[in-house]
Amino acid sequence: MGAHILRWSLICLAVGLAVLLICSHDQGNETISLPEPPLARGEGARIVKIERAGDAGTLRMERRNGTWRIYEPIADLAGIRTVRELFRTLENLEVRRVLDTDSLQLYGLDAPSSRMTLHTRQGRSIEVRIGTVSPATGEVYAWWDGLAGVALLPRYVAARFFENEVFDWREHGMLPRRRMEIDSVCVSWGTERTKIRRLGQEEWAFLEPQDREADGLSCERAVAAFWRFSFLEFYDDRSDWPVLQLHPPRATWVVYRGAAVDTLFIGGRTDLGSMAVQLAGRVPGRVRDDLFEFLTGGIEKLEVRRMIRGRARDQRIVALTGEGEHRCYVQRSRRWFLRALSLEESRGVEGGLAPDTTEGLWVAASDESFADDLARLFELQGDAWLPASDVTPRASFPLRLHMWDARGTHQWLLLRRDAGSLRGIREAVGSKAAEPGSHARPVSYEGVGLGSRFPAKPMKVSSPRILAWELRLARPLPSASSAARPFH
Repeated sequence: MGAHILRWSLICLAVGLAVLLICSHDQGNETISLPEPPLARGEGARIVKIERAGDAGTLRMERRNGTWRIYEPIADLAGIRTVRELFRTLENLEVRRVLDTDSLQLYGLDAPSSRMTLHTRQGRSIEVRIGTVSPATGEVYAWWDGLAGVALLPRYVAARFFENEVFDWREHGMLPRRRMEIDSVCVSWGTERTKIRRLGQEEWAFLEPQDREADGLSCERAVAAFWRFSFLEFYDDRSDWPVLQLHPPRATWVVYRGAAVDTLFIGGRTDLGSMAVQLAGRVPGRVRDDLFEFLTGGIEKLEVRRMIRGRARDQRIVALTGEGEHRCYVQRSRRWFLRALSLEESRGVEGGLAPDTTEGLWVAASDESFADDLARLFELQGDAWLPASDVTPRASFPLRLHMWDARGTHQWLLLRRDAGSLRGIREAVGSKAAEPGSHARPVSYEGVGLGSRFPAKPMKVSSPRILAWELRLARPLPSASSAARPFH
């Protein structure tokens, strides 16, 4: 029994001595004065070259003409954020523990696991070495020029800047960062080309072609895509390039920021839920493909193709003419009323004359979906432009809507169904399920639209909600009743 106790006592004594030796190795020679960081405050702005060697591999970066680039082990644009983060870390490094010793080899600092040398434009060199990990604290031993002794640094400093791969130092943004905002863009999709210019916040205009109207939100969304998405991987091996569909590209975006010009090529989708992208002067890479259809979709993704302007709630008079019984809707106290239009009034409407809302007997509109269908007209966009030769006399459009808002502004919208889809409307007119406001599956509408926003540019349109307007025109007006009343 006594021998057993003696054995355990000796083991505990040995462990205690080992811990004491380790702690004395790390702490026994600590000095009271703590060293300054490797870089003085603001000195990072004077660094023009960074060289790193060690277990993580060789890395060489240089700043030329205000831009940081990697030259070893690859040639690529360096990530300015990572470089600036390095400088801030070395300038603000707070060393809380330091060992007073002249033996760098004892701490893995001669030769070090990683060595970084910073060169200033004045010719000064600052060397920082990273050694082994302290077994007592998990910190890393470090030394730099002018340091008397050995410092202990947080482990993340070594992992973030001295042991990371070259991928972490590369610029991951689709476009390099600049202080100036994007002021214009030139885009090519095959033989199609356009140029847009920023006028203000969410306000853009087409410089080419000039007869289109730019959609400010869509243009902002396009340029924002360059900041939102980062490269997930780079294709340094040229043998991988043929499958990226970058020669020729699906789309080419030339981005102007003052005098700076960047060209971005959009390739095809990959099988990893991403798309291939290449910035001129860099190897291609892949980013998320969220906006692939948008960036490669052509000019129609950047323009406004709505045929009328404004908001439905601002409209006060809506006249419905065409093939059927012509009628007029008027809004009073947030309710809609309607009455029939005479032939003479209909002719005036076609000429832009608003109907007299003080004449005739008006019946409350029982069509609950009227306001919703009107709102959708203001959201209606053409699918594609059609040749101007497709414009026929206005009277040939079987569905014609005229609207006047509270200020008296007149807008109009003409719609004509394609001949191949006329059967759908004939079947729907006789179907109770196609009543306005019905929840049955709507009949597809495909045809030609012409609006006051682009009076000479017909568009292909497709929307199942247009059918409700054809049905309103095809069915007779509700009969007048005691509820009918004049407006004065």
